Order: sequence, then structure tokens, then C-alpha cells
Amino acid sequence: MSESQTFKSQVVLITGGNAGIGLETALAFARQGAKVAITGRRAAEGVTALKQIEDTGAEAMFIP
Repeated sequence: MSESQTFKSQVVLITGGNAGIGLETALAFARQGAKVAITGRRAAEGVTALKQIEDTGAEAMFIP
């Protein structure tokens, strides 16, 4: 299994994934093939984070 597909067909949920360490963690999972769901209190940052994650090619969703 290649490194880029380590988490293929897996779903991860990251709380606080709209900024900081949470966002970096979400991006790392996305780059490894995971579907990513992030939560956060700030909706504007969540939308921005969601776009960054989707730009890796991953499926993603933001839960305010």
C-alpha cells in the first residue's frame, strides 16, 4: 500500500479541525486518502478549512 493511500476508504473526524493543529491533522489524513469530517465553532474558518482539505482531492465535510 502506498503512503498516499494509507487511509483510503477510511473516515476520520477531527474536532477543532478548522484551524491550527486540527487543520494540519485533517490535511495530513486527507493527503493519505481519508475522507475527512471536521468540526469547529467558527463557521467562516470552517468553510476556508474545508476548501483547503478538498483541494487535496479528498472528500470532506464541515460540522459547525
